[in-house]
Amino acid sequence: THDKIQDGEFWPCPLRGNCASEGVLCHAVQYNGHRLDNQDVQLVQMLATNSTNDVIADEMNMPMGSFHLAKKKLYQKLGIQTKQESTIIGQRLNLI
Repeated sequence: THDKIQDGEFWPCPLRGNCASEGVLCHAVQYNGHRLDNQDVQLVQMLATNSTNDVIADEMNMPMGSFHLAKKKLYQKLGIQTKQESTIIGQRLNLI
């Protein structure tokens, strides 16, 4: 509205991170001083489901080791320790 993005608006744009208009037409998803990339957002969304880590890793096309590393880095960015905390933050950021 009025040439501004509404608070909480999120769209998984394929150009996110590589768009000349990023930050002008849309805003990066940030939390706790850290920018969340597309993989982080997808991981937050997947962790909010009742899927197991094995299923999430498979759906994200990641080996389990890479999945655990991505989850660990996400938890560090968010300053959390559990999937439940990730879900709460995902709701606050309107990602889920």
